Amino acid sequence: MAHPPIRGKDVKITIALLGKKPGDRIKPTPETLAIGAAGPAKGATTITLAGAPTNVIQSGQRLLFVDEDGNEFIAVVSAKPTSTALSVRALDEAIPPGATAQFPVKMWDRTDSGVDRSYNMASVNHYDDGGTRDGVSTGSEKNISLPGIYYEKNAGLITCLHAADQGIPIWIRRELPPPSDAFSTGRVIEGAGLITGAPDSAPTDNFVTMDLNASFVGDVLEVSPLAVA
Repeated sequence: MAHPPIRGKDVKITIALLGKKPGDRIKPTPETLAIGAAGPAKGATTITLAGAPTNVIQSGQRLLFVDEDGNEFIAVVSAKPTSTALSVRALDEAIPPGATAQFPVKMWDRTDSGVDRSYNMASVNHYDDGGTRDGVSTGSEKNISLPGIYYEKNAGLITCLHAADQGIPIWIRRELPPPSDAFSTGRVIEGAGLITGAPDSAPTDNFVTMDLNASFVGDVLEVSPLAVA
């Protein structure tokens, strides 16, 4: 049997800010937000999109808009959009017409995305069991580590910092590469999560790093690779 290992470099991580209410833990649907014919100027607090968002985008969510030349621009959502008018904090830079942003946002510059799965058991050992332990499963925990380098225009990273400071959950999705050409995606794990740690390091002889640790809360979806239709 010949099968090569899967390369971790091709893993995809996306995140979206959720609301504080239990009913706000809604799985987002991937979409592209495009700026209309009139790009917002520096200091603008409204971005006119080419179409209304299909998701609920929470206040505090960072969006990374990229123009046709690959230039990057950050916008911070200040109110949930209800139309093509997206309310944002005063922009630090003008954003050209036609620039696009992906939502949920990609978490850039991660060097790992290890998931720790642990399963809890309550056990019993009594006089009549012949010395053999018995037990039942009492639940499970899933945590994810996302180490990587720091970059201020990493919309996913800075959104996670905001979520951590405010005690707000995020939607985390990790997608492994497809196992073969017969599949369009690899195994996916996703769900609501809380940031539990965000240590950074700024050594004189290396990159500035900012690592993230998160714990999944509530139902966690684990989906097998999706076959090509």
